[in-house]
Amino acid sequence: MTGDGDMREGAGAESDEGPDAARAVLAERLRSAWEASESKLPLDRLEAKLKERLRGQNVKGLGRSSVARYMDRGHTTLPDKRDAAPDSPVGVSASAATGPGPLPAAAVTPTPSGVEKGSLGEDSRCGALLKGPRAVVWRVCARVEQDRVSFALKIINGGQAATKVKIRLEYAQATEFHRCPNTSGAQVLNIPAGQTLLTDPGQCATPREDVPFAYQGVGWVLPEDANAGSYELSPTAHVYPNRVIWKPNGSYGTGECSVP
Repeated sequence: MTGDGDMREGAGAESDEGPDAARAVLAERLRSAWEASESKLPLDRLEAKLKERLRGQNVKGLGRSSVARYMDRGHTTLPDKRDAAPDSPVGVSASAATGPGPLPAAAVTPTPSGVEKGSLGEDSRCGALLKGPRAVVWRVCARVEQDRVSFALKIINGGQAATKVKIRLEYAQATEFHRCPNTSGAQVLNIPAGQTLLTDPGQCATPREDVPFAYQGVGWVLPEDANAGSYELSPTAHVYPNRVIWKPNGSYGTGECSVP
């Protein structure tokens, strides 16, 4: 779901898409499908499927060892002779107060509908991958804890060069938009090539209420020089005093109930 906010992009804006963006999106989707499978394919069959899907994209060097490296959770670019995959995943906090930090240790679980579970820790959801500037793809995330509901952006640069993006994060409570308490509107971030950035959920959090409310993260990820654009939403957390129901949860047309 998208909408227009006060960062609306002009109708005549030039497209920033390129082959790196398509490669990054495809890489993430293929890996998510592989991880979601109960019976993982052997690497030789996986290699054949990758080559079939990548036909016409000029990707080379998909041998068994490079496929094995590609399937590592930290790799968002496709391995080939022109673009070596990074050695390890890197997580960077967008908050100057907290500085760089690792991505959450909790297991991240992809789902058939594209929703990602666990990116912010227990009882969290990130929406499906969204196309950003150049080779950037991103998700809007939310997490429900016993005392608060928090929100973040997960931004992946699948290209071969660093990319600057302009981001903004808010949250919706009962369909009303709110600014994050510890942020000052839009900010420009530099995302190194092949790395993932997760904004600090502590910078965008609200106390959990004793009465039922629905919450969503509201995010923008735009070109560095944009002054308008469309927002995207995280999955909805229907938060009750004794349970949480996520919609969508990750299975088509269903929700999931969790008890804190």
